[in-house]
Amino acid sequence: MKFNNKIKTILVAAGLSLSACTNHFDELNQDPNRPGTIEPGQQFGWSIAKTAGDSYENWRSNLIYASLFTQQLAGTSTSWSGNYYTLNSGYNNSFWERNFGHPVRNIEQLIFDLKKLQAEQAEDGNADRQEDRLAMADVWKVFIYHRLTDLYGPVPFNEAGRAVTEGITSPRYESERDIYLGTDENEGLLEILERAAITLKESDPGRDNFGNADIIFQSNINKWEKFANSMILRLAMRISNQEENTAKEYITRAIERGVMQGNDDTAFITHENGGDPYGITNNGVSQVFLENGGVSGHHFRFSDHYMNVLKDYNAGAIDPRLTYLTRVYQSVTDNEGNTTIHEFDFDAAEPNSYMGLKNGLESDQARDLAKEAGFDDIYMKDIGHMGFPQPNQRFMVTREAPTLFMTYAEVAFLQAEAAVKWGIGGDANSHYKNGVQAAMEMLDLFNQGGTLVPRGDIQAYMDQLPDLGTNDFYSRQYGGSTAEDQQLDEIHTQKWIALLFNGYEAYADWRRTHLPSFVTDNQVNHPQGLTQGRIPGRLRYPEIEQGVNGPNWAQGVQMLSNGRDDFSNDLWWAKKSF
Repeated sequence: MKFNNKIKTILVAAGLSLSACTNHFDELNQDPNRPGTIEPGQQFGWSIAKTAGDSYENWRSNLIYASLFTQQLAGTSTSWSGNYYTLNSGYNNSFWERNFGHPVRNIEQLIFDLKKLQAEQAEDGNADRQEDRLAMADVWKVFIYHRLTDLYGPVPFNEAGRAVTEGITSPRYESERDIYLGTDENEGLLEILERAAITLKESDPGRDNFGNADIIFQSNINKWEKFANSMILRLAMRISNQEENTAKEYITRAIERGVMQGNDDTAFITHENGGDPYGITNNGVSQVFLENGGVSGHHFRFSDHYMNVLKDYNAGAIDPRLTYLTRVYQSVTDNEGNTTIHEFDFDAAEPNSYMGLKNGLESDQARDLAKEAGFDDIYMKDIGHMGFPQPNQRFMVTREAPTLFMTYAEVAFLQAEAAVKWGIGGDANSHYKNGVQAAMEMLDLFNQGGTLVPRGDIQAYMDQLPDLGTNDFYSRQYGGSTAEDQQLDEIHTQKWIALLFNGYEAYADWRRTHLPSFVTDNQVNHPQGLTQGRIPGRLRYPEIEQGVNGPNWAQGVQMLSNGRDDFSNDLWWAKKSF
């Protein structure tokens, strides 16, 4: 799905009314130029697009912090604080600023307006359309808030974004448990999702609802229902360490109603290559690499673990995604100022070809490692740490590249995990292999709808992929898996690969499971790190919160596991590190 001209017009029109951004909660829903009402479809599409984000938060929160914490990527710059578990307030605050600044206030206003319309139309017996729209908006509301609470811990939830609609300018923080499971007074995320899924299941599939302003599914009710149930699967698994029986009940019901069944059900938006004053028609992750980095990759490289899995997970078979996901670049400028960009193909016969970069190294250490690996002989003289592969700019980080919110591959891995743990939802090995294959095939989205990874190559790889629980990759590469159950380690290794560029979810999943085991076993103990060599358990609250919402901020801090606003907190649902 692309941002066609109609969608682009819708988003720009909504953006002109909804683009003001501020950290002050009493201003989040206010703009002196804002008209009295916004067409609901415009507001819905705008909220989705702003959740995808532009380079600002994708660079800082998604790549520098989440993707470096989880070691999908590594960094060649000491400025990339996630590589060393250090604090950069600007990077740390970005997701909070952008999401409370746009998606939260927009979705809360939309739901308020839809409920008002519903009440007005109920008198004429014509409120069904608003029921569907409210269900879709509720699913998106859950998506927005679950990322916020998963990154920061206790956050404003039931009172957030309601300065205009209810006059709440100092919203209270709520605990992660209450946000997920609700209280006697308020629904939690899982309750909201289940109510929405049931509504969508009973809806008329031919009803227009938001039309093409729904830039994910174009108002396909069946796909929204599957998305809602799949999100239940994600969130219920998230709380399973603390509320196992409740999680199993939600998961069982969601699977029975119907989760994503194939890549056609994936929740995503595709961007376009074009000018845009708000930065959202271009892919936000790609902006980081293309606008800031060029062939330097903006100091990001694939980690050694990521490359190890691509090269050696399936003994004797290179992962067919490798050449499409990764690339080595070098630019050379001659004496006349002419620059030539060189690209280097992966060489399976060369052991150090496309060697990933270890996390936590200083820049000079990365250059020394490149020299030790012989990059000058493999590629070209003085290539240095440019020889460590980065995302392929031909496919993975184009301006048109999709933003993937939730994929069928992730759903298949979640089902595999549920089957291993509790025997829920079918055969674990089938779900696992479906997930691996789907993760390869979904890369077609990065090739403008055409086939990217050849199907014959995928089939050859799948034909020799060991059954779940029998892979000797961990012993060959790392001397053995430390996971209690190797089946789960294998599931989460492939899920981690598939979550590339969705650092938010990869980071949450690692904190819940401490898998893949090789990430847990190789955490960074940098002299300037703030967590004694352990991956941070959360991001900190923006400092401005102490001034603009001080009493509620203080209550939120007291809900944290150590009662301090720092990195060394395990969230309520997480496996314990601190």
